[in-house]
Amino acid sequence: MSNPKHLLPGQETKRAGDLLYVSTIFPVDGDGRAVQSASHSPHMGDSDVYTQSSVILGELARRVEADGSSMDRVLRVEVQLAATADFHEFKLAWIDAFGDEPPARTTIVVGDDQVVPGTLVTLNAVALNGGSSAQRETVHTDEAPDPMPYEHVPQAIKGGHWVYPSALPACDYETGIPMGVGKNLPAFPYYANDATDQAEYVFANLQKVMQAAGTEVANVIKAHLYEPSLLTFPDVDAVWARYMPRPPTRASMAARDLLVERAVFVANLVGVMPDDSMEIVETRKGIHWHPVLVRKVNFTPGIAVGDDWLFLAGQVPVPDFLTGVVGTGPSKLRHYFSDIEMQTETTMRLIQDQIDSNGFELRDVVDAHIFLVHAQRDYRGFERAWNRIMAEAGIDDPPPITLIPSRQRDGGTGIMFLGPDEHLRPDIEIDFILHRS
Repeated sequence: MSNPKHLLPGQETKRAGDLLYVSTIFPVDGDGRAVQSASHSPHMGDSDVYTQSSVILGELARRVEADGSSMDRVLRVEVQLAATADFHEFKLAWIDAFGDEPPARTTIVVGDDQVVPGTLVTLNAVALNGGSSAQRETVHTDEAPDPMPYEHVPQAIKGGHWVYPSALPACDYETGIPMGVGKNLPAFPYYANDATDQAEYVFANLQKVMQAAGTEVANVIKAHLYEPSLLTFPDVDAVWARYMPRPPTRASMAARDLLVERAVFVANLVGVMPDDSMEIVETRKGIHWHPVLVRKVNFTPGIAVGDDWLFLAGQVPVPDFLTGVVGTGPSKLRHYFSDIEMQTETTMRLIQDQIDSNGFELRDVVDAHIFLVHAQRDYRGFERAWNRIMAEAGIDDPPPITLIPSRQRDGGTGIMFLGPDEHLRPDIEIDFILHRS
């Protein structure tokens, strides 16, 4: 089979410092159509999930090797599945690709909302690039649950100054969510809070893992928080604030499901091993509002690391978090314009203010996470706006894109608020990492 067609309007990979960012890989053939198993029966031979997983992991190998790197230098992979039941078949292909030394991984379920029909799994990744002298190290401590027997991932991976914990739910990897964590004691349902207790369990164990790596949870600088129900957010966020008094930049998004029954969240994190060259500094330059001051939510709009890195929180098309008015056209005339294009342009203008104020340029973006609530409906319009913005900035080679559909388990929006108008709600969130070229 020919190499999978690259479908997104950005580079397949991009170097930044020691790192190589890899855009979303779809399980498609050279024409861009979803691949299927060659078995003559859906009940025999390789499953479609295993086949698609093998294709995207094979393409990941091709991309990192084209840069002069290798699969044993991959630091973390983010995986988006159509269904929890597909995980085991995916894991078989994962073991084939990585053997006994896998990278860290974040795994969420996004349902059948992918933009390519028939897609059962996608991934994106970050690796040590072919020009880096940094070494990859597996982080392990006996003081925290070991996910290897079930997830086939380490607790964390360290590469150079960076630490990538696997995004793990509140699971002991023996029985599931441990007894006494949340409402896991049937006789005492009113004495516990699932979100609070699970967050305490996750972050207490994460602190042990980060300390084993030689750093602290307080040195996490980038986060994606995934929850099947956004109603659990306030309780998770309150615990988050205690463990991370200077909170990381964050995009708080929904996922259709997680791998462990009753788990309420996983956190996709990037940590730093700070030293004189990698000082962590909050920057408020170019922001229109501060989340802690305006909405009492615990994330930081921007963090500079050293002289060359800038991490930005997820941005939505809302310049004012008091009224929540979405930056698009008038509601009653909504059929006369492309709502998602206007939302994309508004979001990018807000981000551009931060980029400019911090002395960076749009061409310095090395990783772009794009979250769409209605991915199938809105992708075409997003791509038109994205291409127009990049062309106007004179950028011929846009950054790698990670495209993630984001909706809750009940189908509700994956973005943290609804907006004041039932017809025009925020449908896109954009999250950037920048490295000075």
